[in-house]
Amino acid sequence: QHAGVRAPVPDQLGRLACVLQASALLAWAAELLGKVPAGVQALASETLFIYVVHLLIVYGDGFGLADQLGPRLSAPAAVLAAALVVATSFTLALIYRRLQARRLAEATGPG
Repeated sequence: QHAGVRAPVPDQLGRLACVLQASALLAWAAELLGKVPAGVQALASETLFIYVVHLLIVYGDGFGLADQLGPRLSAPAAVLAAALVVATSFTLALIYRRLQARRLAEATGPG
């Protein structure tokens, strides 16, 4: 399918099931840990930024992966591409968070 074509309902339901399973796994892991690690908390506070960055990387008009690659990736290549998109989005979110903290520190000044 091309970037502008919607997936059939069974595909959408399958994706939703994967997201729900991942959410359940994360909730279970958080309960086991007792406390969410600071890095995960930092990323959790930047979810909108991560979402927007991932949309630009995947669907950016003319430069997004959907336009550049289309549906040509094999399953292993698609998993690798998804992992790279997630890693890039997370890294950019952490950089953005540090820049925000630095600007706040500069604005408030010493003391």
